[in-house]
Amino acid sequence: MPTYYNSSEALFGAPAVDDTLVTALDTALLAIAQRYPDAVIYAPLAIGEHVDHQLVYAAAVRLSKAGTPVAFYEDIPYVLAAGALERRFGQVDGSMLMSSLVAIDGYVARKLSAIEAYTSQIGMLFGGTTQMHQRIKRYADTVRPEGSSFGERLWLYRGRSILPPRHPPWLGSNRIFSVGIRSLLPSPRPSVTA
Repeated sequence: MPTYYNSSEALFGAPAVDDTLVTALDTALLAIAQRYPDAVIYAPLAIGEHVDHQLVYAAAVRLSKAGTPVAFYEDIPYVLAAGALERRFGQVDGSMLMSSLVAIDGYVARKLSAIEAYTSQIGMLFGGTTQMHQRIKRYADTVRPEGSSFGERLWLYRGRSILPPRHPPWLGSNRIFSVGIRSLLPSPRPSVTA
């Protein structure tokens, strides 16, 4: 991570105007979109304003404007704060987005397991693994489609012809792309997980 993101204020502030990650992200995401033209790119809404999420969100917006299908997900745990989603939509043109609820009943355990991989952040963000499980399940209950026990809400640009995904991006049953910001410096190469 560049040295100008060396404090909490910087990590949750505006991205640096000279951040080389902007070009690296654009290059990496464009390469993925060109190599897999039928793929949908999943990107964070940057609700918590973490600088990494803001950079990926901005790159995904640019990619979407170029015609690539993009679905934005609600950043956990930031979306759990009262009014966080509404604040974010006040910062960006939220009126251009429409929500799509996706049932994740069969995948909740897998999602929780994936979140558990962030061991250094669980305590700070959730207070512990048990609390994380409770908060994620409680939230997934609030955004579930009718007839489901758990859901996830994605945001799509209005008027775009992408279909709601069959499953959330973190399942791993198809080729999923994980663009690690640190791995983009100095040579942008997205990693692929299967």
